[in-house]
Amino acid sequence: MKPFCKILMLQIFTMFLNTCFSQQRRIDSIRIDIESLDTESFYDISCSDFDNSFRDTKKIKTFRDRQTLSDFNISLKGFTLSKFKSIDVRGKITIYGDRLEKYCFGQFAQFYKDGKLYFNKKLLILILEKVYGVHEKYLDTLQNHE
Repeated sequence: MKPFCKILMLQIFTMFLNTCFSQQRRIDSIRIDIESLDTESFYDISCSDFDNSFRDTKKIKTFRDRQTLSDFNISLKGFTLSKFKSIDVRGKITIYGDRLEKYCFGQFAQFYKDGKLYFNKKLLILILEKVYGVHEKYLDTLQNHE
């Protein structure tokens, strides 16, 4: 009986640790504001200039279904620091849930938040597939390089 109690206590302790330390973010909805990645501009568009620059041409899409939110939650874990030094913004993603998060993104899978540039190819592919139904083929071979 003792080994059974030890195993049971170990399982209870493991469940407690998993509950405490593997908290998942709660996502209620995601809003994507996006301009075509093919759109050219005379200068790099910053996050603060995005709304004014593409006021009449950007596409807005909101997602609330559980499967799509789950797909985004998985992709949001794939950020690495970007080797790019600047970003030409073509979209914004706003995540509503237990905390509000906003990222700007460019055509080469760079994401900007809180003064830092990140790289996340899977997230950009997911965004394009959810908004347009397809993604640009160059993204399949895109790498985080200088």
